[in-house]
Amino acid sequence: MDYRYACTQKAPVKIKVPRDITIIRPPACIPSGISEFFGRTGVWYGRWKSPQVKGGYEALLIVREIKNASEAQIVYVVPDYPEWYASALQWESTGTFTTRSDWKLVLRVPYSPSATTIDFWMEGIMYGRYLRCDITLNPFGS
Repeated sequence: MDYRYACTQKAPVKIKVPRDITIIRPPACIPSGISEFFGRTGVWYGRWKSPQVKGGYEALLIVREIKNASEAQIVYVVPDYPEWYASALQWESTGTFTTRSDWKLVLRVPYSPSATTIDFWMEGIMYGRYLRCDITLNPFGS
């Protein structure tokens, strides 16, 4: 069963884009399949959805810089969500571009708070998977 969730909100309600982050547009030499992860502004917004828990919670993925065809520097932001046992956090990490067994190109980001990874992939818009939760991220900003 596919548990993707299409976010109909146009803007975050409980979180804000941090103002102290420098976002660098990818250079022209980056392949289009990889530069697509940057989107229009480098900022992606969505709501996590899980089949085990009602509701969802907001998250921001900021692609700060696509360093080359194999790495991107990201910032991930979520607010407090006590009903999901999630505390507000903002963390920065280096993700790697890799191809999954189904041939989808993914941005795999180590998620140190739980010693696992989050995979993000493109299908017109960005999708993500963490354990059994899914998120659909839409470009945010102009």
